[in-house]
Amino acid sequence: MLCPVELDRLTRRFAPLVRFHPEEGYFPSSAEWYLGRVELLHVASLMHAKRPVTITPVLAKGQVNSVTLVSQQVGDDHSGGLSKGMFYLDIPDDRDRTGTCIGNLTSAKCYVHVQPAGSGRWHLAYLFCYPYNGAIAIDRSITHEGDWEHIKVEVDKGGSDIVRVFYAAHTGGKWHVWYSSAQGNTDGFRCAENTHPIVYSARHSHASYPKSGRQVRPTMILPDDYCGNGAEWRCWENLEILGDRANPRAGQEWLKFNGRWGELRGSIYGDILQGPTGPAFKKWWKDNGFDDV
Repeated sequence: MLCPVELDRLTRRFAPLVRFHPEEGYFPSSAEWYLGRVELLHVASLMHAKRPVTITPVLAKGQVNSVTLVSQQVGDDHSGGLSKGMFYLDIPDDRDRTGTCIGNLTSAKCYVHVQPAGSGRWHLAYLFCYPYNGAIAIDRSITHEGDWEHIKVEVDKGGSDIVRVFYAAHTGGKWHVWYSSAQGNTDGFRCAENTHPIVYSARHSHASYPKSGRQVRPTMILPDDYCGNGAEWRCWENLEILGDRANPRAGQEWLKFNGRWGELRGSIYGDILQGPTGPAFKKWWKDNGFDDV
């Protein structure tokens, strides 16, 4: 267990430097900023998604915050507990929609969740909240709202050096060790100011990579990503340490939201496409009791 001072030092020391593509049009925000600009809705079970579904408005724009988000009930469904149906957030189609989709880099927060990694090491999961993902190819308009991306930094027992970095992408992501041209490891990560891993955020998709340029996808399902040297985000300058889903800190109640952070919409096949879940509902998330430090 780390004391608050040690935890703050550790997480800020290894917080990433994010570089956006010069053509990026959709930037991150804080969770609070996003919640203040969306509405909360509920849809009944999607067991028969090709049939008409009933959508129930729950909270209007301006009523959604960290507390109200997880305290709603529709029938037997609870937004912060068990739910057979689905609660989801939606960016209203109003005059503020474009501005919401663009995000707010100036006040954006980088969130970090600390997890023991075994052998005395630590995993620092740095999370980025993006209000909107844009089209990642001219011929394929794959867009959605409420995107959460992350990298994971593994540091040694003493918290003095990086062992490796996991860059999450939509085809699974990959662990990378330090860049070394001498050892032929040109796919490794580099750091800014010695300790801050550089993250290249792919244009509009926001997948994370350790280097610039074209990122070839290993599957034909999604088109290739492109990264470049545009605007920079120094995450250690606006960092917030997250508690656990079971016992979130004050202001972080949104960790318990069991719904989707983006809209539901129909596909060309008539199916219902679901927005992303929150970070505490991802497979890699682990509650470890860091809420009490």
